[in-house]
Amino acid sequence: MAKYKFYKKKETDKIWWVKDTDSIGRILFSFDQKKVFNFFTDDVPAKLTQEQWAIFQKERPSLAELK
Repeated sequence: MAKYKFYKKKETDKIWWVKDTDSIGRILFSFDQKKVFNFFTDDVPAKLTQEQWAIFQKERPSLAELK
């Protein structure tokens, strides 16, 4: 099982980014450090709530534009 390390890019962010020690190149993130989303799969935006998607669009607009 992957070992995750959670961190925030800015202290005020609501998104926790995930460093996956078992993989390279995935963009993983979480809102609660429990459920982890993978940006490059159908997780985004399909599995996000409307509130989570709005937060993602606000905090990482350039990534959100790719979806």
